[in-house]
Amino acid sequence: MKCSIPAKIMHSRFYLLVALLLLQPLCTKTSFAKDVLFVPRMSLSVMQYEFTKPTTVNGLGDDKDFPEISSDLTFKLLGLGGTLFKDSYYLDLFYQTSTNESSSFTAEDPAIPGGTFSGNFDGRRKEYALTFGKKIFDGRGGIYAGYKDGKTGGPQSQEQHLSFEEEGFFIGGNYGWLVSDLGVISLNLAYAKMDGNRIQKTNTGFEEQGFIIDLNGNGDTEGLSYGATWSSHLTDHISYSIGLEVRQYSFDNIKDINPEIPFTDKAEETFSGVTFSTYYSF
Repeated sequence: MKCSIPAKIMHSRFYLLVALLLLQPLCTKTSFAKDVLFVPRMSLSVMQYEFTKPTTVNGLGDDKDFPEISSDLTFKLLGLGGTLFKDSYYLDLFYQTSTNESSSFTAEDPAIPGGTFSGNFDGRRKEYALTFGKKIFDGRGGIYAGYKDGKTGGPQSQEQHLSFEEEGFFIGGNYGWLVSDLGVISLNLAYAKMDGNRIQKTNTGFEEQGFIIDLNGNGDTEGLSYGATWSSHLTDHISYSIGLEVRQYSFDNIKDINPEIPFTDKAEETFSGVTFSTYYSF
């Protein structure tokens, strides 16, 4: 009998191996005891969030499709983090959370031919990331790998619940150019292969019409992040950065924990915005 390892496990093992290889220099007896620099930071971000869920075929039963839904809103996020530097290596921990935001959407009403229904998308964004990296090209560039967990959504109007979560490993790199003595402009690119989860709870309006569409699906998620950052010093100890970033998450092969429930196997999230960060060097 043949034994095969699932692709999801293979991807996780690959990213874990990359992280372990990068971590090796910090695991020696003396490397972490001397000359370690700790740099805490705080960030403020404004991110435009766009969400799209395609039509769910027969999502309401009796050959009734649940319509496509798209929504967009603006998240304002506060982040806290810290980085440990040792020679050309660094270890970073970061957490950020947003205010609760809301936006409305309109879609075709499957219960009324030619009709529409409106709803609200309410929720917040929170995420954390652990990153290990190494500076290269005399400190002008860097490569890194890490683990990230992010979740968007929450309780909706009419007792509905909708959320998206992605967690898993990522790898990336960056490169910067010194602009005279003013600062550094850098470009960043990262790719993530993650596990995704989508939860949807029926609102009271659909329940009254006999449509029960409670969903809890898991699938694969791919993420792509890219952007540009300007960094400079304010004082000998305080520095800042202003970054423009786009992050795209594509949910695929989503399957409900109940195989009999019809489910849209795709969904997309896009974040785009600006982040201002301040750093303190002891």
